[in-house]
Amino acid sequence: MTYEGLKTSLIEADTLFDNGNYDEAERLTQQVLDYIARTNTGNRNDGLLRVRATFLLGAIAFRCQPYPVALQYQFEALKISEANHYPEGTVRAMGNIGLVHHKLCDYTLALEYYGKALALDEELGNKAGVARHLGNIGNVYSDLSDYSLALEYHGKALTLDEELGNKAGVATHVGDLGVVYAQLADYSLALEYFGKALLLEEELGNKLGVAKHLSNIGGAYHYLSNNSIALEYYNKSLSIHEKLGNLSGVARLLGAIGIVQRCLSDFEIALVSYGKALEIDQNLGNKAGVASWLGGIGLVHHSLSDYTLALDYFSKALALDEELETKQE
Repeated sequence: MTYEGLKTSLIEADTLFDNGNYDEAERLTQQVLDYIARTNTGNRNDGLLRVRATFLLGAIAFRCQPYPVALQYQFEALKISEANHYPEGTVRAMGNIGLVHHKLCDYTLALEYYGKALALDEELGNKAGVARHLGNIGNVYSDLSDYSLALEYHGKALTLDEELGNKAGVATHVGDLGVVYAQLADYSLALEYFGKALLLEEELGNKLGVAKHLSNIGGAYHYLSNNSIALEYYNKSLSIHEKLGNLSGVARLLGAIGIVQRCLSDFEIALVSYGKALEIDQNLGNKAGVASWLGGIGLVHHSLSDYTLALDYFSKALALDEELETKQE
């Protein structure tokens, strides 16, 4: 098979990935890697194809497998990129490694790798990459409850992508600003930002982005105690994540739905939703999610006056929370 043929196969695998056909995308990508390994020419083109294929396998793992598996692929992509003197691949791998560490609640490592990626993209003059890393750093500070820094980084990222005319980036940053305002309990402003981001993602046809902002809108309505509208938006978002096969998104939405159902005193249904979310996040290795859903299950049992079982779940959730807090220090 020629270089162009292998490249075409990876483009096809990318399309399969975008459509949520992860098994088929993985099969095709692995075929490309197997062919390169058999022919073993050692030329730069093969190296670049290996990088691209490894990134794709990492993206599939990020959606469907435990996060440490995704991390392994990203480190492999980093190694191949550096060996082939491919700075664009190096910076992409560093950013992706930061993203996985962020998901694992390793905020110090996330900031370290995002910072390295930011510095390299600034050196390369890649403004779109700079904007992306600024936004990712803002997300970490948001999770660390440093909202002033989060707003600062998201604001810089938004300004840069607006200057570049990068509509996808603008949608992301507008939505992320909405998240910070929601965390600050300014729900009317948060809904305004989420609505703008949702319209942009719909125009772009970005289903994952649409699902993200639908979920955020649902969250804002939940905090405004409008749980019927919250469930409506959460279910729309869940449906998209399920169609895309995005397990982390499915878990997040099931857990959010469980929270609303608990608030509505639909305790048995809430336990089912929490249980499904818990199982998925346990399989993904998402300890923050696991801790949240364990705590939620504990709250349901407390509401049902099953205090012994509630205490058991609270203890498990607390142990995980303490473990995650250690990672932030």
